[in-house]
Amino acid sequence: MRRPGNFAGFTQFELQEDSKTLFYEFEALCQNAASLTALDAKPVKTDIQRWQMNALIESFGIHCRALVSFFFDDDPRSTDVVASDFKMTNWSPVKTAGLSVAYNKANKQIAHITTDRRGLNQSPQKESVWDFRSNLADVCDLMSRFLQSVPSEYIAPGMNPALQHLIRSAHGLMAQSVAPAQPGNAFDMVPVPPQTKTHSPSLSAEILIGMHAKTAPTPIGPSTLKTD
Repeated sequence: MRRPGNFAGFTQFELQEDSKTLFYEFEALCQNAASLTALDAKPVKTDIQRWQMNALIESFGIHCRALVSFFFDDDPRSTDVVASDFKMTNWSPVKTAGLSVAYNKANKQIAHITTDRRGLNQSPQKESVWDFRSNLADVCDLMSRFLQSVPSEYIAPGMNPALQHLIRSAHGLMAQSVAPAQPGNAFDMVPVPPQTKTHSPSLSAEILIGMHAKTAPTPIGPSTLKTD
């Protein structure tokens, strides 16, 4: 159900609570990227590790989809929370082509069983490539713009510096990811308020989702993971 035309908006307290959910979604996106980099560093991967890579990129896709909806949805459902709810006067984000592709892939190749998935990643002629490093960079840019625009009273105490720290850490890891990722490179977390739980550490590559993952020849620049 879409919002009624007389929707009065959320309260300050409600938006502060929603900012904690926003933190979780962004942290999950970053942690998935970081964990994928740790797996990408392994020259030989077991079947279990290939399945782990698939699970991580599928999780990345779902969290990316949620964040793209948050930043860009202009016709939200009654219980959806979007960036424009946060009382900003100068919020006009631009959706990159990469985020549009990622959002559509998450819908058609992860969140639903669709005809788009017939034969997907079962032959070189039909492969689904996820450049999640680029997607993460785009989301970091959007998050920075959001934090610059949102009135501070609508963000829960401690959330703004925690989100800023995640952005800096993500940029740092993306800068390192041209070189081979080193196992054990943890995603540098910042302490957050006790009511917000953080998750585990370990960034980046181009991914193909399918039944089993395998590494492709290493190109110059972003590393590439593939599935068949």
